[in-house]
Amino acid sequence: MFFLRNCSFGVFLLLIKSSLAAYGQTSVNSREQFYRLMPDGLPNVLSYNFERAYLEVNADEQNCPAASRAFFKLRIDERGEVKKASGQTISLSAKRTGVTLKWAAGLLQQMRFMPLKYGNQPASVDMPVTVVCQSREATP
Repeated sequence: MFFLRNCSFGVFLLLIKSSLAAYGQTSVNSREQFYRLMPDGLPNVLSYNFERAYLEVNADEQNCPAASRAFFKLRIDERGEVKKASGQTISLSAKRTGVTLKWAAGLLQQMRFMPLKYGNQPASVDMPVTVVCQSREATP
């Protein structure tokens, strides 16, 4: 009985995942997505840290205070363009200020990726990403 219950739950999860794919929507982690970054697809002020799986931005006092972080959920369309970036501050700087979310969302919407294909069909992608403000001295 236990096996049948777990087996039916697994089939249920498989159906949910396949139904999302049928609508052309899938979810990937940021490391997978950044391997598909187009040449010159990242604004100059951003750099992706593959070891830590986050985006680094040079800190400034106005929009990105040093040591502040923000979490974003990106919606990438079938052409590989970021259409929506919704964010939330998750860590403040020593001066208790955080990343200016509209400013960071504007930067993220400038990124371009190679389109994701699910089978033969292009698919839109939901992707989480963390933006970290690094002071110039801390960046190697």
